[in-house]
Amino acid sequence: MDTELKRQIKNSIEDKRADIIELIELGRDLATDEPEHINHGPNTSMGVPKNTLPKWDDIQLLTAQLAKKPLFDGETVDTQLVIGPRAKSPLVLDIPMFVSDMSYGALSKNAKIALAKGANYAGTGICSGEGGILPEELAANNRYLFEMGTARNGIKPGKEAEFFEKYNGKVKAFHFKGGQAAKTGTGGHLPGAKVTKEIAEVRHITEGQTAISPPTYEDFTSPGEFKDFADLIREGLGGVPIGFKISANHIERDIQFALDATADYIILDGRGGSTGSAPNIFRDHISVPTIPALARARNYLDAQGMKKGASDSVTLIITGGLRVPADFIKAMALGADGIALSNSVLQAIGCVGARICNSGNCPAGIATQDQNLVNKLNIADRADDLDSFFYASTHLMQIMARACGHNSLSQFSMDDLTTWHKEISELTGIAYAGITNDFTPVELPDSAGKLALHNLISQSKIKISAVKQLESFEQLCKGVTLASGSAQAYLTQKQYVDAGYPLEIVLNTLGVRALMRLVPPLMSGSEHRPHLEPYYVGKFQISQIEWQRVTGSTPSEFKLDDNPVNKVTRQECVDFAAKLNSDLVGTGWEVSLPSVEEWIHACRAGTTTQYYSGSLPLDKQGKELSGMSPAQAHSNDMLRVGTIAPPNAYGLYDLYSYIYDFTMTNDFSGQDIYLRGGYYGGFFGSEQHSGSDPNGPAANFKSFRLALRYVGK
Repeated sequence: MDTELKRQIKNSIEDKRADIIELIELGRDLATDEPEHINHGPNTSMGVPKNTLPKWDDIQLLTAQLAKKPLFDGETVDTQLVIGPRAKSPLVLDIPMFVSDMSYGALSKNAKIALAKGANYAGTGICSGEGGILPEELAANNRYLFEMGTARNGIKPGKEAEFFEKYNGKVKAFHFKGGQAAKTGTGGHLPGAKVTKEIAEVRHITEGQTAISPPTYEDFTSPGEFKDFADLIREGLGGVPIGFKISANHIERDIQFALDATADYIILDGRGGSTGSAPNIFRDHISVPTIPALARARNYLDAQGMKKGASDSVTLIITGGLRVPADFIKAMALGADGIALSNSVLQAIGCVGARICNSGNCPAGIATQDQNLVNKLNIADRADDLDSFFYASTHLMQIMARACGHNSLSQFSMDDLTTWHKEISELTGIAYAGITNDFTPVELPDSAGKLALHNLISQSKIKISAVKQLESFEQLCKGVTLASGSAQAYLTQKQYVDAGYPLEIVLNTLGVRALMRLVPPLMSGSEHRPHLEPYYVGKFQISQIEWQRVTGSTPSEFKLDDNPVNKVTRQECVDFAAKLNSDLVGTGWEVSLPSVEEWIHACRAGTTTQYYSGSLPLDKQGKELSGMSPAQAHSNDMLRVGTIAPPNAYGLYDLYSYIYDFTMTNDFSGQDIYLRGGYYGGFFGSEQHSGSDPNGPAANFKSFRLALRYVGK
């Protein structure tokens, strides 16, 4: 056995032994201590071990060469970050990285000043942390972001006017602290022994008294209350951007809360973020890791129309476990506008990783108030070190930007990423590097004779499952011509799939995530207007939650998120599709309600019987039903999409069950028949019969599904 293998085995055994001893000690404490003595349990510092998290190194960058060209060395690459572009006075940084929230008290005075100076030299900002404003730190940096925590250190209730008078023109951004990845939902405390006279003055508390931060705000609860205070801050500080720092827990709901409170920027702290002190039970067991958290946040903001880098968008800042320039690049490609750094900037000013931040005995003079230790940290030298760190990091990021063909760091996107780890692909939506039949985005050359899917994928609009080269609609249909006056044989769904068309497309835009199934072209003949192109029809009806995300309304009789939307008019359904199309401009794709012919053809799925299942409909177990309404057949079932009966041969659900589908055009016979399927209180309708005034009032049991077509650019 070689020496290296022996060393690895020894280290593994020692690690396991340490874990076992820690568990034994905790078990004894829980068995013998009184609850009031346990408090929050054992405390620790720094973040969780990197080997317990998804790794940035498992994501690879895709550089340019032929189809996409790199830039020449020396070409300018813009590095600017604008925080809160829609604010009256946005905060402009020269680079997309800045110093994250670390409060005076957790860090020493010398450390805070060195960080502020070094960041200022680099043209970037520093956050105050929740401990109030250290005057020397503020004086050292002219891009200062103030964090107000739940204890409201530095801006106590009723003292807002004093805050404005003192800091207007000096504080350039203001954010509420919702939480941090290592300890959210529990508040925090700074022991009285650490509350020096100066710290007490900064926090507006009593010297020597333990500083308590409650788990939540006592004076704000609803988004409206936060908005009112945010507006007060905007007025008092000259229109600075207002943000929220949140930990990655209920990501989408917390982001929506921040949006409702009129946030201009969001700082998202993912699992892996460090802290000076946190209870083990929190640090080790809460929060979504940074990589998937960022992907989810970007996806949600995009769905709300908050596109990355747009002038009317919310700025998304990521923090938590990012260490080196490659991490920063990948985070920006995954959807971050900027990166807030803590651990890496501490290392730049001398942190040795002793992991005893909570002890107050930091040997580098950073996480301590012991003046003998603090004096070891030379402010001027460490500020220069941080400036060099930012300069070198930005330089390497510019080099990679040129290699990827970008003249701005803000241009990094998902198109620049891949991974050979399927788990990372599933966590983030990053394209899997291998061959797969799963829903993996496929990039195709945007050239004549090929489906122009490239822009869809790069904009994260639609993900497709396909592993073969896709032929254009025109090419595939060249040999498929209509025979005058007679039926014409068309390719089957399977033949189109074998030819390379994706069987299923995911339409993902504005809060709608609709699964669309391939339907081959319509047959010609006396009954139908023929189509040459295959099209896609919604696998399910549009759900209530999707309707709510797009329109903001909840018209349905059935209110669960996965109920099909109902009690809508056909015109409202048409308007819904129009909103989605506004977000698909330039992609070559278009959605609408299906025409009557398209709906019938999709429902029949190649059959000629009254129902796609034969002469009778089926229940969800696949048993035939005779003379029964949906209410009778499924009396104990909730009305939820995709739950009533097996799909047809094209993979479409709920075609004749609880709720009718609206169609776009009238019946091919000219009759006013705009509804298809069946409804809750009546008999199962066939795919051919159901009429209604298309412009009539909204009523129960009327819903719709989308059709998706490639119309070209």
